[in-house]
Amino acid sequence: MSSIPGNSISSALARAGQTDKPNTPAEALARLNLRGPASAEWNDIIRLNANGVARVARAIDDERQALEESYGNGTKAVEALKQIDEMLTEVDTLAKENAKTATGPRARKRNQTKINTLLEKIDTTAADAGGEGNRVLAGNTALTSGGRAALKTQSLDLERISPETLGRITAGGRSLRLADLASRKPLDTATGRASSIASARRSVEAAKDQIAEMTAEIQTFQREQLRPRLGDVATAMEGIYTTTSLGSGEEAMELARELRQMMLSSATIAVGVAADDWDRERVIDVLT
Repeated sequence: MSSIPGNSISSALARAGQTDKPNTPAEALARLNLRGPASAEWNDIIRLNANGVARVARAIDDERQALEESYGNGTKAVEALKQIDEMLTEVDTLAKENAKTATGPRARKRNQTKINTLLEKIDTTAADAGGEGNRVLAGNTALTSGGRAALKTQSLDLERISPETLGRITAGGRSLRLADLASRKPLDTATGRASSIASARRSVEAAKDQIAEMTAEIQTFQREQLRPRLGDVATAMEGIYTTTSLGSGEEAMELARELRQMMLSSATIAVGVAADDWDRERVIDVLT
């Protein structure tokens, strides 16, 4: 499972601020709209025995894990996209320099070599985003607003990012892309040709627009789809943690410890993503 930065309770709580009066656990669970054990009415859930409570809590925690993974994947993608955008700015600066008449052949060649290196770094940054086994910009990742138990979900497919997919333009009747800025390609800036360099810069601008659009889509999905549900998960878990009766004995004590850990995990991510109604004071009140 992926996790967002600041996964410790102390660092997550430190970023929180004051919020309005929280929604009720019953309202939060209804909005989550889960199938299985967590689909029961709230008044029935709080009367369950220890085993029944455990099944409901684990179903809600499964939802938390799925949402946290999606949020984390989105954050990793945005971080990589920011790095790529910065590299594109460097590419544009070098191309602009090569467009100047005062830039000699040797200087243009050096600048073009730097562009080649930046294109390789863009490719590597995109390919490595998310880490081994979880390449978030490889074209096979989707952010989803729920886990397997969610009855209704929204999703956002993350497109593949590379010099081959970025910066598509039409110039001179040809379809070109960012990869064509490499040496000996149609948009090689070392040639000093004004038309080629102008097209190269247009390609960079188009690539930057793609990056900005994708970043905005991810952040909007996190804000409108994932963040509210993570807040609802924490609120529902709070209700289970504070109002259900587990009985006594070793098994009950073990479940109590498990519930506390699930409560801590849901509160950490809710505060860490600034979910509505979740702040440092609320978490302290719940856990002490």
